[in-house]
Amino acid sequence: MYHKPLAYGIRKGNLRKVVERNEYLTIYEIEAILEKILVETTKRVMRDLRKWINSKVPKMTGRLRRDLLSHLRTSYVSNSILRIFIQTSIEYAKRVNEFETKNVRHRGKRVKYRGKVYILHDFKAIGHFFDKMVIFAINLINYHLAKVKSKYSSSKFKMREMKIIKLW
Repeated sequence: MYHKPLAYGIRKGNLRKVVERNEYLTIYEIEAILEKILVETTKRVMRDLRKWINSKVPKMTGRLRRDLLSHLRTSYVSNSILRIFIQTSIEYAKRVNEFETKNVRHRGKRVKYRGKVYILHDFKAIGHFFDKMVIFAINLINYHLAKVKSKYSSSKFKMREMKIIKLW
């Protein structure tokens, strides 16, 4: 399963417009501030998404959770653009995503899988996990981006100039 990368940032053309309106900072100083904002936002989003994946994604062997986390770790910030990757290469993920919550929550259920017996204690798992994870990630990015932008706003680089950072 794959969702296109969630990309937040500022394109070079828009960055030049911001620099033209700002008489106090150079393009390099603005880029440095934007890079700090995006890096800190990435750290916060990754922390919260890891917690969400570990609690909400259905688990039998843990393979699906590990794969989601490994793809999430490939997210990066480069050239004033933040990219978050939400995807999995597990073949059964699409089927699991179609299950309702009542079908993925377990308390002490014994399951035999590839010759091993697993006792499932997965009472926080949710159905349609992938779709909900994408929505959660978008909301999380917007939330943390607003928090971090307010932290870095100053008299020389105002919040309204930072509003150009958005999903595209």
